[in-house]
Amino acid sequence: MFCRWTVLTLSLLTVGPALAADVARLRFIQGSWVNLRADAGQNAAVITQLTINTEVALLGEQNKSCEISWQDKRGFVPCRLLSEKKLTIAEFERYLPGGSENVRYSAPRLFWLAPSAARLVAAGESFWESMLTPAQKLKEAPVRYASRLGKPIPEIHPETDKVPPLVRYPIPEFDAMKALLKAGIVVAPEKKPVYVRWPDAEAAHKADRLGSMGEAASLLDGLIALAKPTAISPSLFKRDADLAPPGVGIEALSALFQFKETLKPLAGPRWEWTDYREIDPHYSGAWDLGSFELRLDHPVYEHRIGSKGEVGVYEWMVTDKWEPNFVGTDCFDGFIEPQGKQLMPGYAKVSKPLTWFYTAAALPHKKATVVSRTLKFPKHDSVNRLEIRDIDLNGDKVPDLALWQVMDSDGLRLSAHILLANIGGVWTLISGERESICT
Repeated sequence: MFCRWTVLTLSLLTVGPALAADVARLRFIQGSWVNLRADAGQNAAVITQLTINTEVALLGEQNKSCEISWQDKRGFVPCRLLSEKKLTIAEFERYLPGGSENVRYSAPRLFWLAPSAARLVAAGESFWESMLTPAQKLKEAPVRYASRLGKPIPEIHPETDKVPPLVRYPIPEFDAMKALLKAGIVVAPEKKPVYVRWPDAEAAHKADRLGSMGEAASLLDGLIALAKPTAISPSLFKRDADLAPPGVGIEALSALFQFKETLKPLAGPRWEWTDYREIDPHYSGAWDLGSFELRLDHPVYEHRIGSKGEVGVYEWMVTDKWEPNFVGTDCFDGFIEPQGKQLMPGYAKVSKPLTWFYTAAALPHKKATVVSRTLKFPKHDSVNRLEIRDIDLNGDKVPDLALWQVMDSDGLRLSAHILLANIGGVWTLISGERESICT
């Protein structure tokens, strides 16, 4: 026994310094798109490009250039673009926690830290800002850019003026971003829907963290203390990833269900102007990408719950068309009516659901129990009454969903839908939408 421990100790002593040396040499790329060059010269041949947080080994330093190794390659990068620790998303977000502008904001870095189509669009807008001359930007977005510079807004007659020439050229980093999304990615976890446990709702509301609730969050002021959800125990949904809320976007579905998202370019930027809605003339798009289609590589299943408890399940290969900086309608209905959904055999056709949600696989339950009750709040400033529908999907007499339909101060008009899910035996706010009139 003594000999075995002696050998082990000697082995650790032998390996220890080597491990320490490896840790001492470990560095992380700080730039979003850093050239690895063959030697320390600024114009040396480029071997490849490295993105932020790529792990490299530091081999030496020469005239503010550091020699590094990465995989089977060796080369030089500026020493200022190396860090001893990984960088985080929070360091480069546009706004700091207090709401002030972040001077370190970097859309390209954020893309490589957390790839998504939304981050791609932001990077494209960043390249528009940094790569074009002020004169060209003034031509492409005269009202917006003149206002930003504090200059008088030029007189514009879009119906008679010539469309300004579009200036675009290849940007290798942006091309690499597009190539990554064309090949397909699972969207970064930051895009998952924001769920809030009911016991934490009041604190989350005060801290302005009810991201999943949208404009309906304003109605929770005071309602949290007044409305008590039905007592529950664990039932159908065990974890957040078991369901996605109505109104969810394609990127949230990818992040939540871990399905791969791919991008297909459709068209380049286009000149946009119309006197309808008083749209300022500008080129839509993100750099050279005017519109594109996103698609998931796996179907999702939309579960619609009818007023009498009927359950309709629709299989859907999710697609979504994006037109960055296109100014259109403000109305958004989530994915309730896109084309391509197929009602699965044996389920009811539900055209006007009470509510709906998405899952990664179809649930077998074809009939739900809906129990309704009403709470009245005659002294509440903005809510007259609350229509609550507890929905039991799997027949165990424990509600799996609770739909709250909020009536406005006169009690005549529906003003918001709030949806809670029983996740692991805890009521969880997963969605909130105010009613709006679209014109």
